Amino acid sequence: MNKTWRGMSRAAPVLIAFALLLPPLKAAAEAVHLADVLSTDDEKCLSELLRHYYDYPGDHSADVAELSRSAKVGRATLSRHEPQAYIFLFHNIGWCGSAGCLLFIGEKRKDRHCHLLYVSDGSEHSIDVLRKWDHGYRRLYTPCEARFDGRQYQQIRQECPTIDIQR
Repeated sequence: MNKTWRGMSRAAPVLIAFALLLPPLKAAAEAVHLADVLSTDDEKCLSELLRHYYDYPGDHSADVAELSRSAKVGRATLSRHEPQAYIFLFHNIGWCGSAGCLLFIGEKRKDRHCHLLYVSDGSEHSIDVLRKWDHGYRRLYTPCEARFDGRQYQQIRQECPTIDIQR
Protein backbone atom coordinates (compact mmCIF):
# COMPACT_ATOMS: atom_id res chain seq x y z
CA MET A 1 0.00 0.00 0.00
CA ASN A 2 1.48 3.37 -0.89
CA LYS A 3 1.90 6.21 1.60
CA THR A 4 -0.91 8.36 0.15
CA TRP A 5 -3.48 5.56 0.32
CA ARG A 6 -2.59 4.80 3.99
CA GLY A 7 -3.05 8.46 4.92
CA MET A 8 -6.43 8.60 3.18
CA SER A 9 -7.60 5.37 4.79
CA ARG A 10 -6.83 6.75 8.27
CA ALA A 11 -8.71 9.98 7.53
CA ALA A 12 -11.76 8.26 6.03
CA PRO A 13 -13.48 7.35 9.35
CA VAL A 14 -13.08 10.94 10.57
CA LEU A 15 -14.49 12.37 7.33
CA ILE A 16 -17.43 9.94 7.37
CA ALA A 17 -18.24 10.76 11.01
CA PHE A 18 -18.07 14.48 10.26
CA ALA A 19 -20.34 14.10 7.21
CA LEU A 20 -22.92 12.18 9.26
CA LEU A 21 -23.08 14.99 11.83
CA LEU A 22 -23.87 17.65 9.21
CA PRO A 23 -27.52 18.09 8.26
CA PRO A 24 -28.22 17.64 4.57
CA LEU A 25 -28.09 21.02 2.82
CA LYS A 26 -31.33 20.37 0.90
CA ALA A 27 -33.22 19.76 4.17
CA ALA A 28 -32.37 23.24 5.48
CA ALA A 29 -35.25 24.83 3.55
CA GLU A 30 -38.03 23.86 1.20
CA ALA A 31 -38.60 26.20 -1.71
CA VAL A 32 -42.21 27.14 -2.40
CA HIS A 33 -43.06 26.72 -6.05
CA LEU A 34 -45.55 29.24 -7.41
CA ALA A 35 -48.10 28.60 -10.16
CA ASP A 36 -49.56 31.25 -12.46
CA VAL A 37 -53.12 29.88 -12.48
CA LEU A 38 -55.37 29.98 -9.42
CA SER A 39 -57.89 27.22 -8.79
CA THR A 40 -61.41 27.89 -7.51
CA ASP A 41 -60.21 26.91 -4.02
CA ASP A 42 -57.28 29.37 -4.32
CA GLU A 43 -59.65 32.18 -5.34
CA LYS A 44 -62.00 31.42 -2.43
CA CYS A 45 -59.09 31.60 0.01
CA LEU A 46 -57.87 34.85 -1.59
CA SER A 47 -61.34 36.37 -1.20
CA GLU A 48 -61.39 35.50 2.50
CA LEU A 49 -57.88 36.88 3.02
CA LEU A 50 -58.88 40.15 1.36
CA ARG A 51 -61.88 40.39 3.66
CA HIS A 52 -59.57 39.99 6.67
CA TYR A 53 -56.96 42.38 5.29
CA TYR A 54 -59.37 45.17 4.36
CA ASP A 55 -61.56 44.38 7.39
CA TYR A 56 -64.86 44.81 5.63
CA PRO A 57 -67.60 42.35 4.68
CA GLY A 58 -69.16 42.15 1.28
CA ASP A 59 -68.47 41.05 -2.23
CA HIS A 60 -64.80 41.00 -3.16
CA SER A 61 -65.28 39.44 -6.58
CA ALA A 62 -63.91 42.49 -8.46
CA ASP A 63 -60.83 42.62 -6.20
CA VAL A 64 -60.35 38.86 -6.46
CA ALA A 65 -60.72 38.94 -10.25
CA GLU A 66 -58.09 41.70 -10.58
CA LEU A 67 -55.69 40.15 -8.08
CA SER A 68 -56.19 36.64 -9.49
CA ARG A 69 -54.89 37.80 -12.85
CA SER A 70 -51.72 39.12 -11.26
CA ALA A 71 -51.25 36.48 -8.55
CA LYS A 72 -49.04 33.48 -8.35
CA VAL A 73 -49.97 30.88 -5.77
CA GLY A 74 -48.10 28.23 -3.87
CA ARG A 75 -49.05 25.87 -1.09
CA ALA A 76 -47.05 24.67 1.88
CA THR A 77 -47.49 22.96 5.22
CA LEU A 78 -46.43 25.53 7.80
CA SER A 79 -48.19 24.26 10.91
CA ARG A 80 -48.16 21.01 12.84
CA HIS A 81 -51.95 21.31 13.19
CA GLU A 82 -53.31 22.81 9.98
CA PRO A 83 -52.78 20.97 6.72
CA GLN A 84 -52.71 23.74 4.15
CA ALA A 85 -51.28 27.23 3.76
CA TYR A 86 -51.74 29.40 0.67
CA ILE A 87 -48.97 31.72 -0.43
CA PHE A 88 -50.04 34.49 -2.82
CA LEU A 89 -47.51 36.75 -4.53
CA PHE A 90 -48.98 39.69 -6.47
CA HIS A 91 -46.93 41.03 -9.36
CA ASN A 92 -47.64 43.27 -12.37
CA ILE A 93 -50.06 45.49 -10.44
CA GLY A 94 -47.76 48.24 -9.22
CA TRP A 95 -47.31 46.79 -5.73
CA CYS A 96 -43.68 45.82 -6.23
CA GLY A 97 -40.74 47.71 -4.85
CA SER A 98 -37.11 47.19 -3.97
CA ALA A 99 -38.04 44.51 -1.39
CA GLY A 100 -40.25 42.55 -3.79
CA CYS A 101 -43.98 42.30 -4.44
CA LEU A 102 -46.94 42.10 -2.08
CA LEU A 103 -47.16 38.70 -0.39
CA PHE A 104 -50.16 37.24 1.48
CA ILE A 105 -50.03 33.99 3.40
CA GLY A 106 -53.25 32.42 4.58
CA GLU A 107 -54.09 29.18 6.26
CA LYS A 108 -57.11 27.01 5.69
CA ARG A 109 -58.20 25.83 9.12
CA LYS A 110 -60.58 23.20 10.40
CA ASP A 111 -63.46 25.71 10.15
CA ARG A 112 -62.80 25.54 6.34
CA HIS A 113 -61.98 29.27 6.14
CA CYS A 114 -58.70 30.93 5.25
CA HIS A 115 -57.15 33.03 7.99
CA LEU A 116 -54.53 35.69 7.30
CA LEU A 117 -51.13 34.82 8.80
CA TYR A 118 -48.78 37.22 7.08
CA VAL A 119 -48.64 40.26 4.83
CA SER A 120 -45.28 41.51 3.64
CA ASP A 121 -43.06 41.79 0.60
CA GLY A 122 -41.86 38.70 -1.17
CA SER A 123 -39.96 37.49 -4.16
CA GLU A 124 -40.84 34.49 -6.28
CA HIS A 125 -37.15 33.60 -6.27
CA SER A 126 -36.84 33.31 -2.49
CA ILE A 127 -39.91 32.00 -0.71
CA ASP A 128 -38.63 29.19 1.49
CA VAL A 129 -40.07 27.24 4.40
CA LEU A 130 -37.26 26.82 6.95
CA ARG A 131 -36.61 23.95 9.37
CA LYS A 132 -36.91 26.04 12.55
CA TRP A 133 -40.25 26.09 14.39
CA ASP A 134 -41.88 28.79 16.56
CA HIS A 135 -45.18 28.18 18.36
CA GLY A 136 -45.96 25.18 16.14
CA TYR A 137 -45.22 26.95 12.83
CA ARG A 138 -42.19 26.77 10.59
CA ARG A 139 -40.13 29.89 9.94
CA LEU A 140 -40.22 31.54 6.54
CA TYR A 141 -37.74 33.32 4.33
CA THR A 142 -39.50 35.66 1.92
CA PRO A 143 -36.64 37.35 1.36
CA CYS A 144 -36.40 38.26 5.05
CA GLU A 145 -36.74 35.70 7.80
CA ALA A 146 -40.07 35.66 9.64
CA ARG A 147 -41.21 33.69 12.67
CA PHE A 148 -44.64 32.91 14.07
CA ASP A 149 -45.38 34.72 17.34
CA GLY A 150 -48.38 32.57 18.30
CA ARG A 151 -50.84 34.68 16.29
CA GLN A 152 -49.17 35.72 13.03
CA TYR A 153 -45.80 35.87 11.31
CA GLN A 154 -43.44 38.74 12.14
CA GLN A 155 -40.16 39.80 10.55
CA ILE A 156 -37.16 38.89 12.70
CA ARG A 157 -34.98 41.85 11.69
CA GLN A 158 -36.02 45.51 11.93
CA GLU A 159 -34.37 46.43 8.63
CA CYS A 160 -36.70 44.14 6.69
CA PRO A 161 -39.93 45.70 5.46
CA THR A 162 -43.08 44.56 7.19
CA ILE A 163 -46.77 45.37 7.20
CA ASP A 164 -48.58 44.86 10.52
CA ILE A 165 -51.80 42.94 9.92
CA GLN A 166 -53.21 43.58 13.40
CA ARG A 167 -56.23 45.83 13.00
